[in-house]
Amino acid sequence: LATLPVSDPVAAAAEVARLRGHSHIKGVIMGTSGAGRGLDDVRLEPLLGSLQEGALPIFLHPHYGVGTEHFANTGHALFLALGN
Repeated sequence: LATLPVSDPVAAAAEVARLRGHSHIKGVIMGTSGAGRGLDDVRLEPLLGSLQEGALPIFLHPHYGVGTEHFANTGHALFLALGN
């Protein structure tokens, strides 16, 4: 698995394009915080599109990278559920 510079989704998308040329890369690993605001952050669209285009699977590593303000009063721990 490859790691990506997710804090810069445009650079991460370019890295995915570069990785497609490496036969030993089978997917990428990302944290469940995405670029810091969760995986549904619109800034991730270039990266997610590039991953889809390259048919690279994503291993989501769960962690508490997104602040609780995103999940306040929901009773859910989406960041852990997605990763696990």
